[in-house]
Amino acid sequence: MSLFRLVLVGLLLQLFLVACAGEQAAVELGGETQDQSSAAKDPNFEVVAATISAPDAIVSICYDLPSELDWVLGRLHGDVSLSDGSQSVPMSSFTLASLESSRRCDNLKFNMPADFGSSNLTMVIHRLAASLPADPDWTSLQQRLHENAPGIAIEPLSGQEGLSFALIQKPDHMTDLEAHNVVVGMADPVVIGPWVLQIDIHD
Repeated sequence: MSLFRLVLVGLLLQLFLVACAGEQAAVELGGETQDQSSAAKDPNFEVVAATISAPDAIVSICYDLPSELDWVLGRLHGDVSLSDGSQSVPMSSFTLASLESSRRCDNLKFNMPADFGSSNLTMVIHRLAASLPADPDWTSLQQRLHENAPGIAIEPLSGQEGLSFALIQKPDHMTDLEAHNVVVGMADPVVIGPWVLQIDIHD
């Protein structure tokens, strides 16, 4: 076989391996990235009740759990927020109302400013998340950052358990804390939204 043919066969083999690797990465990420969240199990959010107990709004919500892990609404401050169209407030706290094998209900509390509206409200849920594992899937996290936050690069800290990493690159407009939160927010186990729910307040 000529040298040209050997080089050509080698290039074709490399292209095939790269294509297979890309397909495998897409399968592993499943419905957990922001662009592919529709492929994940639908949480089937149900707003059971919404009331005002000044200065707080209390929203009772139920949802299906993606797996048997300890899933909750959000992992970071601001992951769940309530908006009246002109301003938005983050969830201040939540309490467990009920927990079955595959469905959870919570009472969410939002501290409302005095001028916060009480009609045409929307609640945004940015992510469902479970406790971070002692041994994170760094490959999956690095791939997710590459696809959704390309300006952020991290390096796992060897010999340490949990999500321990060094931030080695971030966009100029981001603070270290903001970049850190992006990484933590994308770490498995997580299902990325957002989900937007209409809220009708009853006094």
